[in-house]
Amino acid sequence: MRVLLFAICVLLGFSTGVRGQLLFTSGTDTNQALFERINGASVPINTGLGTHNLPGLSRDGQFVTFSAPDPPQGNGINPSSDLYLYDRATRQTSRIVDNFSGFDGGFQTWNDVLSSQISPDGQFIAYGVSIFRGLGGTAGSNTNELNIVSAANGVIISNPTGARGATSDAFAAEFRGVSFFPNSQSFVTPLYRFIGISDPLPIELPTIVRFDRDPGSGEWVLAAELSSPQWSRNPSTFIGTASIHTYPSISPSGAGLAYFSVLVPDASTGTQPWVSRVVVANSDGSGATLLTSFEPGFVPTGLTWTADGTALVVSVSQQVNAGTGFIPASLRSQSSVFSVSTADGSTSQISELGNSVAPMLPLVVVQGLDLANLPVSLTRSSSGDFTLRASGVPDSTTLMLQRSEGDLSSFGDLQQVSGSELEEGVSISAGEGPSFFRLKE
Repeated sequence: MRVLLFAICVLLGFSTGVRGQLLFTSGTDTNQALFERINGASVPINTGLGTHNLPGLSRDGQFVTFSAPDPPQGNGINPSSDLYLYDRATRQTSRIVDNFSGFDGGFQTWNDVLSSQISPDGQFIAYGVSIFRGLGGTAGSNTNELNIVSAANGVIISNPTGARGATSDAFAAEFRGVSFFPNSQSFVTPLYRFIGISDPLPIELPTIVRFDRDPGSGEWVLAAELSSPQWSRNPSTFIGTASIHTYPSISPSGAGLAYFSVLVPDASTGTQPWVSRVVVANSDGSGATLLTSFEPGFVPTGLTWTADGTALVVSVSQQVNAGTGFIPASLRSQSSVFSVSTADGSTSQISELGNSVAPMLPLVVVQGLDLANLPVSLTRSSSGDFTLRASGVPDSTTLMLQRSEGDLSSFGDLQQVSGSELEEGVSISAGEGPSFFRLKE
């Protein structure tokens, strides 16, 4: 009788998990909670952390990378921010990179993660980090670096921008946005590059570049510059004007590139607000076309493609006016999200996402499984345990096997199982009393 009940419970216990397709953050200027849209409602995602800075979504929508600061230490040391990975299938959060914050002799050092994304094959996470080092109360130096780490253990695989010296990211644009190509062997991000002008010093501006993985060494190397930022100076006022590029995103097919081109009218003294514009181009940077512009005084905070490639979803936030001028910072609590057609640039605000930033959409449409009609079998071994088999689940798909003891009121996670494991057979211990099992996305 217990075996029959167990078998019936397995067959009837399948359920599908509901996951929203659009993710974003919303909250105060310092604390952004993570949300998803489900059936027209904004539903919070509980990652276990209260802050989700500059998140990145995997192309299939399963993994979210984000940064969050350490708790204040209370000893005058600035807290660093760490890199986290949230699995939407298992609802588990892992700290991938634990950044150091403390004193090195008389120097204080701390790190801030800038932005990140996991590769489509799940092996790598590329992220930018800003490293500050200061002596006592004196001004310090800032260095931005790009790291590629193993998603499994956080070990740095490549550091292609290390040892280049201090970096003054006056536009707060470098490494804002990381986007992988579908093959997982290339990604794009903004990087400071010399644009061929000396005024009187060499002018370096944030440029969209591509990094490729060398198949021989496994190192990631700078492969191409995909955009051409501009610089000019008014000879009578000496005011410098810059056009910088940031928040790049590769299209679902890998053939297109979109990014923000930000006009900085007064890069010398910051007396004028910036103008954010959206550009679409081929993935090699050619054929760049201006799609739309926003009112002055708004800066970029996110850009993503829709899964069919027909539109972009972008967010802009009000620029901070420090009283003496406009600075490269955003008021994330005063933000707006827009849909922009990639065909004609027609733009419309997504009003239900008011005060939201960093919109994220999966670039790969993953078809849901019909778990209720999944063919399953349950056999008992000579030892008394059971073997669960199911066919029709893709090998790379991961489901959660859950157990409830004695009733159907609550299920706890038992183990993750892949489609290939279900095809071969998963061993289940029946336990001492009646047990109910179910598979869940």
